[in-house]
Amino acid sequence: NVVRRPLADSMRLPPDTVAVTRMNVKFASSDASFVGTLTKPFPYLVPLRSIDRSRVPKPFFQFKLASNRFDCDKLFPEAAPGAGAAIAKKPLDSLPSIIVPDIDGQGTFDFDTLIYNKIEFTQIKGKAKIYNRKIDAYDVTGKAYTGTVSGKTTVDLSDFENPKYTGAFQATQIEANDFITRFSSFGGHLFGKMNFAGQYNATGWEPDQFLKSLTLDGDGGVQEGRLVTSGALFTSINELAQRVGQTFDKEQALRTLKSKVSIRDGKIYLQGLQTILGNVGDVDLAGYYAFDGKIGYSGTLLLSKEMTQGLLDKGGLIGGLAGALSDRSSQRLKVPIAVTGTSAEPKVEIDLAASGKGL
Repeated sequence: NVVRRPLADSMRLPPDTVAVTRMNVKFASSDASFVGTLTKPFPYLVPLRSIDRSRVPKPFFQFKLASNRFDCDKLFPEAAPGAGAAIAKKPLDSLPSIIVPDIDGQGTFDFDTLIYNKIEFTQIKGKAKIYNRKIDAYDVTGKAYTGTVSGKTTVDLSDFENPKYTGAFQATQIEANDFITRFSSFGGHLFGKMNFAGQYNATGWEPDQFLKSLTLDGDGGVQEGRLVTSGALFTSINELAQRVGQTFDKEQALRTLKSKVSIRDGKIYLQGLQTILGNVGDVDLAGYYAFDGKIGYSGTLLLSKEMTQGLLDKGGLIGGLAGALSDRSSQRLKVPIAVTGTSAEPKVEIDLAASGKGL
């Protein structure tokens, strides 16, 4: 039932070289066009123990790979960390895992559309090297989530049962909601063009192993965006706004949101998440979102001058806080804020009783 039609349009076998001048392959989900040469394949690749491979040249593989559509998730589901959890069984056009032989090589690739780990990339171009059963992909550029992406990665297959990944990436002006929806359950809240860059390490074929081992360090930010609030977060901030006779719109403009991002032990940590939340004030948070859905953030909300003044006018300040700001100066109140619980049932606390004087 699998559509596999390799068409070797031209092949040459000069001495010590296997040369494919054109090969087109069509699968149910993908296609590929390939040209390349393998020099000095013999006797190195002959499966005989009597051959002393330290005394003969190692084969060298040189290639060019192009495709209109290449779906890694369907062709190699085991090699797409995170995708396998949603695949009850291998799709019809999946291919067996290929153990990389001990050869060296280099080449280029050019994909109109590349699907990997449920992400659709377009106009992907890059270079590749093969050495010591490691595959380096570098100078990679392309598009994803309406923005541009670039980066490099190394896949170490020397221990095929326990592959190792290292790499660096940069995403520019990608749509924040698309990215967040793919990797967390917080979709539908943050919108805007996001920049994100970092480095990562991971091991394993299986999704659980990959996520447990994943470490990442990066920086993210949105210059101009909007936050759509709901549930406990909206209720808590709206109650604060009502104290001063204002209303809080569910959709708020966000300016200069930025944060350091790290992943350790199955948790995504945000350090120094800072943004300006509409006319409410400046938010500064730190904490984590766990892959199992648990969340734990804490920080401060530095109320705007208007919000602080409104609390004075409406008598919304508690005890000594009212006295501390009774001079009607331009000072701003800094309010502790915490978000706990789970992504499905978050709990938000804005504690005016524990507030202190801000700037």
